[in-house]
Order: sequence, then structure tokens, then C-alpha cells
Amino acid sequence: MNTSLAVLLERRSPAVTVPESESVEGVLGRMAFYDITSVPVVATSGHSVVGMVSVLDIFGYISFQAIEGVDLTIPVGEILHTASENKEGGIYLYNGPEAISSLLKPFSLAVHRVLVKLDDKHIEFERRGLRLVSQTDILNYCNNLPDSEKPWANVKSMTLKELNIINKNPVSCETDKTAVEAFKLIGIHNTSALCVLEPDTKKVVANLSASDLRGIDAKKMAKLNLPVLEFLQSLHWFVPAPIIAQENDTLEAAINKCLENHIHRLWVVSEDGKLTGVVSLTDFFVAISAAYHK
Repeated sequence: MNTSLAVLLERRSPAVTVPESESVEGVLGRMAFYDITSVPVVATSGHSVVGMVSVLDIFGYISFQAIEGVDLTIPVGEILHTASENKEGGIYLYNGPEAISSLLKPFSLAVHRVLVKLDDKHIEFERRGLRLVSQTDILNYCNNLPDSEKPWANVKSMTLKELNIINKNPVSCETDKTAVEAFKLIGIHNTSALCVLEPDTKKVVANLSASDLRGIDAKKMAKLNLPVLEFLQSLHWFVPAPIIAQENDTLEAAINKCLENHIHRLWVVSEDGKLTGVVSLTDFFVAISAAYHK
């Protein structure tokens, strides 16, 4: 865990960036082209990074307006103040020589990704020396360490319930909601996903998250007016089965389930399949950070 961020990221491609003057529509198009869900935003004059914006931030802006009449020509810089990946007073920017362990704390505070400046060799560092590192990147790195060196080694066999990291108030909607209504709920609750429930049984039937907005551009905006399951089916050709957990699953098993399925959360259900909570990568980092710094 004392390995530097520079070593972790030395073979990673530079982060895709956008100028703050770029239109919201242009940013959506760029994210769709590169198949990414967030980008650093740089000052129009100069090379400083002024913030981060995600596809969910953009749809937070869009979802509270009429989809057909939303103005996508405004500069992305005008919605930066609402972006979830920024912090008061600046962005989450780390330097390459800093240790990987330095990210455990911020990732336990619901920061999903940070920027890493590898070095000062490049004046235009946002194009060549800047990298993005996510919660998933760090979990994958740690998971490849010898068992005794994993930062969760001392708590790996504890259950989600014992660690007290299950959020007992997950955001959910029923299948009769439209996708835009569901994304509004995500924005209102300042979260990144919700669980879709069958109205009669209240059982978990689907997951809706920022990842489902990957690749959507202005031309595909009308899909947001579809019922949530139809929206998901239009993206994936089927409705992906939600990945679930139970409160007595161990931390190690839960982490592996997320990494193996390339997901960011597990919906926690009772024995009869009803939703009782949610545990996310952020919750994992709460337990990991506490154990590592103990």
C-alpha cells in the first residue's frame, strides 16, 4: 500500500479532458465516443483543471427540465457547481509520488474517483500527465496483493452486518416509473444508483445507475421517457439481473462479487428476496480505511 500512485498509473492513458467552454452536448458526445462516464474540465485559457463532471451530473441538470426542450448548448462550466466529484475549494488532485494508501480515506467519503498528476514535466499536464484513478482501480490493485498484505486482511471474514456498513435506506422506485423520473430520484437523494422493484412483491428486479447513461448522447435523449425497464432493455437488449447480497456475506466475498461483476454496489435482500439495504464500494472503503489505519 506504500507503492506510489505513479507506479500504479504509469501505463494508464492520459485522462480525456474538456474545456469549460465546451457545450454540454459536446461533452456528452465526447464521453460517448470514449465510452467514459466522467471527465476533468480545464480552464479555457491556461491549463489548470477547474473541476470534474460526470454523465450523472449532466443528467441531473437535464432531468429537472423538459427533455425535449432542454438547452444543451450551455457551456459545461456553468453546471460545474452542481458536480458531485468536486469538493469545496477545488478538486481532488493528488501527486504521483503519494502512496496508494492515501486514497483510502477520500474513497471512504463517497469520492468515486480522483485526479493524479504524475509529474511536472509537462506544461499541459492535463493532456499528458493527468490520470484518473477510481475506487475500482484501488480495489483491483489491493485484491492482487498477497492475502496478508491486503488492507482488509484483518476484517475480511467479518460480515457486512458485523461491520455495520449496510445502508438501510436504499433509494428505489417501482417499474411503472419512467427513466427520467428514476434519475430524478437519484439526483434528489444525491446517490449514484437506485433499485427497481416489482410493485406487488417489492422484490428486486433491476439496477439503474450512472453506468446506464454510458454512451447516451443528445440524439438518444428521448429514451429517458421510456418506462425504466424498457429504458434498460433498449440499452442492453435485455434487463440485466441485479447482483445481490445478504447481510451475513463476508466483506471479502462482497468485494469479490463487485469486482467480478464490474459493479459498484450490491443490493442487500432478505431470504425472501425483498430489499433491505445496499452496500457500495464507498462502504467497503469505510471498513477498509478503518482497519488499515487502526
